Amino acid sequence: MLFRGTSATLQVVALARFLSAIGYFVLVVLQAILFLEPPFEFSPYQIALLLGIFGFGNHGLALFWAPIVPRYQFRGMMLLAYVLAVGAFAGVYFFPSFLWCVVMYFCAGLGLSLTNLITKLWAASLEDEKERISAFSLFYRASNAGGGIAPVIAFALPYQHSAREIFLGVAACYFVVLAACFFFFHPGKKPVEAKVTATQLVTSLYRDFAQYRTALIFLFIMLLYTCSYFQIEIVPYYLKQYEQLPSFIGWVLAVNPIMIVCLQGYFSKAFFWLHKRKESSGFILGFLCVAAAFIALVASPSAYRLWWFIVLFAMGEMFIAPHVDFMISLKSPKTIQPFLMSLVGIMVALGSLTMGAGVVAMTKLVEAGFPALSWWSLNALLFVGIVVIGSVMVFKKTKTPLIDELATPSA
Repeated sequence: MLFRGTSATLQVVALARFLSAIGYFVLVVLQAILFLEPPFEFSPYQIALLLGIFGFGNHGLALFWAPIVPRYQFRGMMLLAYVLAVGAFAGVYFFPSFLWCVVMYFCAGLGLSLTNLITKLWAASLEDEKERISAFSLFYRASNAGGGIAPVIAFALPYQHSAREIFLGVAACYFVVLAACFFFFHPGKKPVEAKVTATQLVTSLYRDFAQYRTALIFLFIMLLYTCSYFQIEIVPYYLKQYEQLPSFIGWVLAVNPIMIVCLQGYFSKAFFWLHKRKESSGFILGFLCVAAAFIALVASPSAYRLWWFIVLFAMGEMFIAPHVDFMISLKSPKTIQPFLMSLVGIMVALGSLTMGAGVVAMTKLVEAGFPALSWWSLNALLFVGIVVIGSVMVFKKTKTPLIDELATPSA
């Protein structure tokens, strides 16, 4: 069984991650379409702003909670997080005006960012190392499983005729999670307060910038990857606005998390096999897959090109996303590691803003007389350029191995 040997509390948190992922990703794939329908009927620029708030808030607003969380119990903060999420999405149902949606999305971002932060802090607080590893692994699989089911559920819903009710359904999903945490989540302890202040961490990074430049390269890799990842989420918007939304789009979007759940272990082995032969060549192969995905999107007018797009992109994701976090956590000096790991979340948050930027750019291109498909052509050219430049940097001879620089102690 999946939960065999795990505590009841761990099972509850994993279930919460699974259901939360369903609610979150149902909105991720549908919200751009929902806001085009009555009673919303927002402009592309209004939709872009809401997409930006939604994407950024899920990770970027965690900085707001960082000084608050250590003062209170895990359970209380977890319940507060889901109360915010339930209230925010229910608020969109009851108050569908644009300004109210902005406020509700900001509140939702506060709640979702707090759930992510509390879950990671609780897993990190587990004393048994085996249980801690099991927790992180289980949460990752649960989130991807929920993300895999969500697109199928999303496009099976009557979103074209009941746009507002979708938000109420998402609120109900989070309410189930809130109830489960209220009755069964009893960790009975508080987070450990950080002994190093944020000011000290920033000062250390500034003072030893040359030493930590490779870690910053990894952060930049994460930013580039997340910028490409969030373009997937506006593909349904593009199809509905400028082509035709195929009936199988939900299944296409489900392929990405399903591939991750089933194949991530094999791709990790391939990454480290490549890493032993040439430093960071796995990242280059990952970006090559991403570039090939965007090329597949523009190479054919057939709706079936979406299958090639999502499979190639998932391959790139499995080479890039997990290994950025791993390399930073494994090799970066402990004095700067907490700050670097928090910056990974900021990179994801910044990358999420490209959901809204993509909608705006696509609209501007169409207004200027270019086909909407040209936005995906620009993405393909960008990542082909990244592959070329990255290959030159990786395959040229360097005196100090790329990863080893991170382990060099500060003078």
